[in-house]
Amino acid sequence: NCTNGILIFLSSKTDSDEVVTYLKEKNIYIRGSFEPPFDGAIRVSIGPKSLMELFVNELKHWLNCSQTDKL
Repeated sequence: NCTNGILIFLSSKTDSDEVVTYLKEKNIYIRGSFEPPFDGAIRVSIGPKSLMELFVNELKHWLNCSQTDKL
């Protein structure tokens, strides 16, 4: 089988839900809400380089903010 997306595994279902919500607020739509054992994962469809850079930058921002909040 072939796909145009990747799964990214996060620490928990909570993190998965939070990043989906955060990115949706930025008009970046990804998939979360998988059944265990994939409930901590998000799925990202691969697109043009400019959109992937936007996604990566926002994901990095979320990761930095979420780590700061947990300290």
